[in-house]
Amino acid sequence: MHGLTVTPKRRDGHEPIMKMQCGPIRYKAKANTHHFDHVLIPKNTPFRQVNENQLFRELSQNEHRNEMILNDVIEALERERSPVILTERLDHVAVLEEKFWGITKHLVVLTGALTKAEMKERIDGIRQISSHEERLIIATGQYTGKGLKMRDWTRFF
Repeated sequence: MHGLTVTPKRRDGHEPIMKMQCGPIRYKAKANTHHFDHVLIPKNTPFRQVNENQLFRELSQNEHRNEMILNDVIEALERERSPVILTERLDHVAVLEEKFWGITKHLVVLTGALTKAEMKERIDGIRQISSHEERLIIATGQYTGKGLKMRDWTRFF
C-alpha cells in the first residue's frame, strides 16, 4: 500500500480524508534539488483493503511479503546501496530484525520503544558508519528523520 500525492494541501476540504487514506507525509521532494531519479517500484501482493488495523497486522505477519522485502533488501545491499525499511508496527520491526540479523554488517533499529539515551546512541552509531560500509536501518516512520542525513540512504522499503 502506498499513498502519493502532489497536492497534500487541499482546497476542496478533503485534506483530513487524504491524510486518513495516505497517512502522514513522509517525504517532500522539491524540483531540481536532487541529483538522482526517484523511482517507485510497486510490488503486488494479494491483499485487499479491509479493516485498516487488520490489514496492517496481516501485512506485517505475511511470510511471503516479508520474504519479498528480505530479497529486495539483500539485492540492494549487494549493489552497495544503503536501504531503510519503514514500517509502522513494532511487531513487524521485530520480524524484520530477526530476518536480517547476521545478514548485514550494520543493522540499526529505530523505534519509539527506545529511550532517548538509546536513540541518541544509535543515531551516533549510524553517523560513525562509513557511507562505504554495508548498513541497514529498520525503523518506524517517525524516527527516520531524527538526525539522519537521508541523502546517504539510497533505497527505501
